[in-house]
Amino acid sequence: MILSVDNGCFSYKRGGKEVLKNVSFSAAPGDVVAILGANGAGKTTLLRCILGFLKWSSGGSFLDGKNMKEIPHRALWRTVAYVPQAKGTASATTVLEFVLLGRGSHIGTFAKPSATDLAYADASLSRLRIGHLAQKRCTELSGGELQMTLIARALAAQPQILVLDEPESNLDFKNQLLVLEAVSSLAAEGMTCVFNTHFPAHALQRANKALLLSADGGSRFGGADAIITEENIRNAFGVQVAIGQMQAEGKTVPDVVPVEICEF
Repeated sequence: MILSVDNGCFSYKRGGKEVLKNVSFSAAPGDVVAILGANGAGKTTLLRCILGFLKWSSGGSFLDGKNMKEIPHRALWRTVAYVPQAKGTASATTVLEFVLLGRGSHIGTFAKPSATDLAYADASLSRLRIGHLAQKRCTELSGGELQMTLIARALAAQPQILVLDEPESNLDFKNQLLVLEAVSSLAAEGMTCVFNTHFPAHALQRANKALLLSADGGSRFGGADAIITEENIRNAFGVQVAIGQMQAEGKTVPDVVPVEICEF
């Protein structure tokens, strides 16, 4: 199934400044699409428009060519799963109970979770190596544990498309790597993954496609190597960077290093 946005435009007020102007991109099974841009460029707004939390001013988001706003709610959330930013939770449920909420589109309104639902929840926890947290209260989780729990909840829905809002932000190096490895692994199995990030290096290392948003609402989309260039990053972020290759543990890893702030 292909997720696409066609000439998406959005402004918070009618006739107001457009936050997003004619944004277009597509993501097929196995794609990892990284969305980049400076603070205020509209990264989270874009995700909210794609998923229908905000209404496009014009243009739209589509699944296999069908406008997503025309897809029944339950059918949509069986196909697409959303992982918001982990900013803490007031939920006193256990991690297992929280992850079971991801099965909501598969469980009848007044039905209880079945053995199948429990199996998918358990499998999601195991997949992300957090099965040991199953009986821990969500209020007791660290930031990294909560982020992985949110991803597990999304995976429990058996989606074809996973949309993540800055999944590695506010995490330490280890937990950033755990999240990024999970995204890469899921894509390798055929899932479509779309994620916002503040880290151009993460996008270059993990994504095969990139969408770069500019402060004026414009955007560039294409292969990650073609979009994440020193010139494009300088223009979008106002920072001169050096892009190169690092050797680590026998692997060649692309990296993006900030050098200096540019004065325009």
